[in-house]
Amino acid sequence: MNEEAIRRAKVFFEQDYRERGKIKWNGFFLSDHTQKINRTKQASQEQLTWLEETPIYDMQLLCQEAFANHRKVLVQVNKTSTDQQPSKPVIEEVTAFDECGFWSGSKHYQYVLVRHLEVIK
Repeated sequence: MNEEAIRRAKVFFEQDYRERGKIKWNGFFLSDHTQKINRTKQASQEQLTWLEETPIYDMQLLCQEAFANHRKVLVQVNKTSTDQQPSKPVIEEVTAFDECGFWSGSKHYQYVLVRHLEVIK
């Protein structure tokens, strides 16, 4: 009987069995790919909002405070993207400032172009 079982198994694998290898793995890849697409779509749908407008005089005082106390600032520039989304707020370190704006490394921010500025505690 053992030889009969071995012969049947051999015939089955030679003639009837279809390896699903790539088809099976494509299913795994598809679900991973779909999850990544959904995460990307969700991230792109997150709506950015305008932060409260900070007066220029207050920005000057906040930059002075941040510079003196070695604190970082949260900055939102007053411009929109091509799809009319507000700019994303960024965290910067104030390395220098004057009456017209401040520098973070080599990047210069003019107060008139900044919508929101706050010192991060």
